[in-house]
Amino acid sequence: MADNSTEIRLDAEHPSLSDKIVSEHDLCVLLGISARTLDILRRVDGLPTIYLNRTNRVYEVSGVLNWLFKRTKT
Repeated sequence: MADNSTEIRLDAEHPSLSDKIVSEHDLCVLLGISARTLDILRRVDGLPTIYLNRTNRVYEVSGVLNWLFKRTKT
């Protein structure tokens, strides 16, 4: 069976994702979480989201990273 998963890497081709806009699928891959977990983070916990319309959403990686870092417990 062919592997249809998408892998996002920080390398020469993608030196910095911090200024990128990504789809829900790509953000799930990047964070290593399920679509269900992403939905909960968005609806319940306030994950910053850009709404393109009622059903389509994208995410600014720098905004998501800032949100995650603010939630880090020390």
